[in-house]
Amino acid sequence: MIGLLCTRDVATGDLADKLLECARENQLDEAMQLMKSLSREERMAIVGRPDKDGRTALCTIMEVNGSVAFVEFLLDECGADVEQCSFGEIHLHIHGDDYVNEGQVV
Repeated sequence: MIGLLCTRDVATGDLADKLLECARENQLDEAMQLMKSLSREERMAIVGRPDKDGRTALCTIMEVNGSVAFVEFLLDECGADVEQCSFGEIHLHIHGDDYVNEGQVV
């Protein structure tokens, strides 16, 4: 049983790393492909897992001026928690095809 849990945790970590790379490169199609066969609970666990600097996929996509569609995918389809981003108080507004945080396009 412990071996199964460890294997599942490693797989979640690997998927989280791949999702973070998709976010860094603003590759929504690849991210959607990666997550499509997972349950909502599995997607939430993956998007909530931070990198070594404490950034989740949502924080990363916002930092690299990612598309609104990618942000919406992480929020709506994967259950990303905006509270996990360490931007302080976050105010998101749609501005064209970008999200705006505190007056800055992120």
